[in-house]
Order: sequence, then structure tokens, then C-alpha cells
Amino acid sequence: MYLATDDNGSSRRGNTPQIGLTRGMDRTQSSFNQHKVESALLPNVPIYDVYNQILAPAHIALNAAWSNNSRNVSEEHLATQITAQVIERLRTKHASVEPNGFRVVVGTLGGPSNGIGARFIADFFFYDGWEVDSLPASASAESIIEKIEKRSPTIVVIEVTQKTQLHDASRIVKSIRGGKGDTKIVLAGVNLPQFTDPTEKLGADFIVTSAQQALDIGRKIIGMTSDTKDLPTYLKEIGQRVQHYRKLRNMSQQALANRADLDRTYISALENGKQNSTIQALMKLAGALSIPVEKLLVYRPN
Repeated sequence: MYLATDDNGSSRRGNTPQIGLTRGMDRTQSSFNQHKVESALLPNVPIYDVYNQILAPAHIALNAAWSNNSRNVSEEHLATQITAQVIERLRTKHASVEPNGFRVVVGTLGGPSNGIGARFIADFFFYDGWEVDSLPASASAESIIEKIEKRSPTIVVIEVTQKTQLHDASRIVKSIRGGKGDTKIVLAGVNLPQFTDPTEKLGADFIVTSAQQALDIGRKIIGMTSDTKDLPTYLKEIGQRVQHYRKLRNMSQQALANRADLDRTYISALENGKQNSTIQALMKLAGALSIPVEKLLVYRPN
């Protein structure tokens, strides 16, 4: 049970934290004060729960009110400002995250959310150890495309908040598809399934409605899941990690083979999931790549 506050500021049990946060964001209440926001964010609440159970539901409710014209633009901007302040405080408390070596570009096509949804997504990946390039809500489709071309990320997540943004989303997807990389594309938005046929996906690889779904897909793409797998799946994921860290260091297969005292054909078969490697060989590879062998064997979420 979370602790919330009454309108007079006294605490009580039996309310959900997003109600306290929503009231704190809403300046139409007679006694707006920061204490109502703070009381919604209790100590020792897991970081993802703060987003999933407090921030996201509060903003979904506020955006629905905005869409129904029961909240004006200034009130919506106030909610965004308060949420941004809360997120910054969370960042200072959880700043030490072990990097996993993978990169994600997160962008938004704007709209009434002012990029808060995209910020949630960026933070989920950040707390999971990803290198995150997060573009501002004012970024154009062209600047998003330019950032993707420069950074060559493992995955791109684009927030779509309005049906009118589908054209720009499709343009970004086509630009990525025209490149040489194998970047995976995720389109995200609470209302996105209402805008388009989910089976078509506008050419993207995935369509999601939450930051948690986006992160779960990111983990699956790079083989970082806790699901039970068979041997071929494990071998494929190990190979993907070897290839990732090799490319991260701008090494050829031959260069890695030379440094690890292994045959190049062995490296090739391993990266393609065709080689059942020994622990000794993986330790050689980890040493050649200057990483702990655990990074090739298993993923441990923060």
C-alpha cells in the first residue's frame, strides 16, 4: 500500500500514488504544493515501479483530460514540468548504472505529451545500462534521421502521439531501412494501435504502447532476457554478444582471432550461432575484447 495525501495535506492509507501525483500536478486544486508530488514518491520503491505505477498512469489520466478539453495547455505544461523535475531527482539517486555496451536512439514526433513518453522510454533504457541518445521534443524528423545515421544504434524508438505524425514516422522508418545497418525500429505510443493496423506496423519491427514494452523488446533483440532457452538460442545470443563487442572495438574477425589465439573460422561460426564454444575459448575471447567473460555468458539486469 502506498501513502498518499488528503487535500489538506494529511497523510492516509488506501490511495494509489498516481492520484497523489495527479493532484500535485493539477493547479486547479485549491492547494497545489510540491508536498503532494513528493508524498507519491516513497523511499525504497523500485525505480521501474515509480514509472509504471505512478508517473505513467498519472500522465495518461492528464493527457486524457487534456484531450477532453477539461485541462488547458498551461496546465498540461505544468504537469510536464513537474514530471521532469521528479525524473531529474530520480536520476540523481540512480546515476550509477553499469553499461551493457548497446546503444538506443529515442525520439518523439511531438504533440501534447511534450516528449514525456519518450523521456520515460529513454530512462528505462538508461537504467538498464544502455547508451541512450535522447532527442528533444522539438526535434524534426530530419534531425532524428541525422542522429540515427551518425550513431548507428542497435535499436531506435520513436514516440508517436497523434495520427497526423504517421507520415513522419513512416519517413523515418524508410530512411533507416535504406541504410546499411540492421538497426531495429520500434514505434511507441499509448494510442498508436488506434492510429494504424498493428499488423502493418508502418514498416517498423515492433509497435508498443509503453516504456516497459519497449525495453522488453530491446532486451530480446540483444539476447538479454531471463527466459528459459534451448542450447541453439543460447549459442546464437553468445555469438551476437561476441560480434557486438568485436564491432564496438572496430576489430575484424581475423584481428580478434589473432588476439585470442583462435582460428578465424571458429570466430565466424561462433558469431553465427553455429559453434558450441568452451569456457576456455570464451575466456580467451573476453580477454581479447577486454571485458569480463560474464558479459558474453549471461545478462544481469540492474
